[in-house]
Amino acid sequence: MHLHQGTSYRYASWLPIPVNGTGPLVKPPYYGNVFVAKFLGQSNSIRVENIKLNSDYYSAYAGYNSTTGKLAKLAIINFHQYDPAVNGTQRPATAFLVPKTNGYKSAVVEKLTAPGATYNASITVGGYSYDYSLAQGKGVQVASTGTTISPAGTKPRRRAAGKCSRCLPGCCGRYRRRTTSRPGYW
Repeated sequence: MHLHQGTSYRYASWLPIPVNGTGPLVKPPYYGNVFVAKFLGQSNSIRVENIKLNSDYYSAYAGYNSTTGKLAKLAIINFHQYDPAVNGTQRPATAFLVPKTNGYKSAVVEKLTAPGATYNASITVGGYSYDYSLAQGKGVQVASTGTTISPAGTKPRRRAAGKCSRCLPGCCGRYRRRTTSRPGYW
């Protein structure tokens, strides 16, 4: 029995009818569902592997094309709670060191964003909002859908003392810096 999907439960993906003066509305868990669906894609050719980060606040997953074995997607999730009413308006940022991968010239970064952990509106995933007030829960592009990044013009750095604690498995010692302040995938 799954008790988190009742009509007005906090962890439900949506509130389909007005309840006590609230709703209908698309709730934050729905955006998590969209994030996972985008990461997995429309085919059965993605193989997902956990990337051990040794952290209670971050998770990372690699999505490999199961036919070619090549890295297709990388998800990095930041579980630090941010609430501007508690933490102030300066959102903290986290740097991740991602190894350069042969054959890739660029990557598209899409983010799952929200104004804060307790918000039910102004949430986006990949630049789309599903706020009920915009189009009755249908996706509306409200921001850039993704940023293309490229290592062009950057020199690889070498770490003399081995890998850092956030280095991804299989790293050859060459790193690229990626800063993210919100959950999203690489």
